[in-house]
Amino acid sequence: MVGISFEKFRGPIHDALREYSRRTNGDVVIDLDAASDLVTSPDGAGYAAGSLADLTYNDEPAGKLVTVVLAPGQGTGRQTAEYNLGNLRPGDYPHIPAVVPRSKEGVLAEVALTVVSFESHVPFEPVPHAGNVRLLTLVGGDVYRIADIGQVLHRYHKVMAGKSQAEPTAVQTVGSLDPKEVFSQSRRTGYGHPNALYNPHPTRGQVFSLVRFTEPTQTNRDIITALRAYPAKTRPPMRH
Repeated sequence: MVGISFEKFRGPIHDALREYSRRTNGDVVIDLDAASDLVTSPDGAGYAAGSLADLTYNDEPAGKLVTVVLAPGQGTGRQTAEYNLGNLRPGDYPHIPAVVPRSKEGVLAEVALTVVSFESHVPFEPVPHAGNVRLLTLVGGDVYRIADIGQVLHRYHKVMAGKSQAEPTAVQTVGSLDPKEVFSQSRRTGYGHPNALYNPHPTRGQVFSLVRFTEPTQTNRDIITALRAYPAKTRPPMRH
C-alpha cells in the first residue's frame, strides 16, 4: 500500500485473526506471526501484499491460511491460459487481471475471513473485522457478481463510520448452498468455481484471509463449523 508500511499491519492482523481462534475455544490455531508478516505480492497478482501461515486443528496440521491486502480496486483474480482478459468479458468491472476469476480445481471448500478495513486517504486507523468485497465468478465468458462477502453494504458503512462494531465474519466462497453437503459441487447447490474477491470501494483498503479445503474429511468439516463459516448469500448473477 502506497504510504503505509507493512509493519503497521502487523498488530491489527495479529489481533483480528486471534479472535477466530478464540471463538473456536482454541481448537483452530493460526500461526499469527506468519500471518501478519506481509510481503509484496508476486508479479501478476491482483492484490498489494500477502502472507502464508500454518493452520492447526486440535494440535494437528490442518492446512494453510492465505492473507491478502486489497487496495481500492484490487482483487484476488489472476490471468491464466484458461481464464484471461483475451477470452473473458469483465463487463462493468475494470479490465484488469484482478477481476479474472481463478480456477478452484481441486478445491472442495474455501472460507474467507474478514480481518481489517481502513480508509486509504487518511491516517492509518484499521477497523477490525470490517469487510465488504464482491465474490465474482464466470457465467459463460462473462464476469458476474454472485454475492457480497463480509458485512452487507449498509452495515459495512456503519462499521466504518464508527456507528457499529463488526464481529469476526467467516463466509464460504467455495461451497454448497446445502448446509448438510458442505463439500457438494453439484450444479444445483455448488458455487464459487472459479472465483475472485474484488474490492469495489474507491477509498478503502481491506484485508481478508482465505482457507482452502481439498479433502472431504470430518476434520475439515469440523474446522468450517468451528469458524462458524456460513454459505455465501448468493444472488442471481449481476454485472456490477
